[in-house]
Amino acid sequence: MELKFIVPNKEETFGDCKFLGFKREKFVYDQVNQKRTDELESRTYNLAASCQGGPVEVVLPSNVELKEYDFMQDVELVNPIIEARVDNGGRFGTLVWTILAEDIRIKGSNANSTKVTPAAPATPATNDKK
Repeated sequence: MELKFIVPNKEETFGDCKFLGFKREKFVYDQVNQKRTDELESRTYNLAASCQGGPVEVVLPSNVELKEYDFMQDVELVNPIIEARVDNGGRFGTLVWTILAEDIRIKGSNANSTKVTPAAPATPATNDKK
């Protein structure tokens, strides 16, 4: 059995969340040319989580608009999951937990639902019948 990710109980895992701010952007790395591209892959934000006793990093996909909430604004995560990976360092490894979410929104606000930037269609739609 391979465990892909964990879907947490938001209230028990994070408790009350406060927005601390934007942390960083991650860009796609071109493996062929061995360099970073200008294509955005994800954004990372810091949240204060009462049940964790401190700040946690939450990663949002690039298609979600930049979040610019007030410092210490009450927020909630939309469909969070937790992934684990191992960073190898010589003969030892370190387990790293990553929190991924579809969005971060102001707590109790339905008007601030996920705003996703539409992707360009892969192929143009045509009515050609061949």
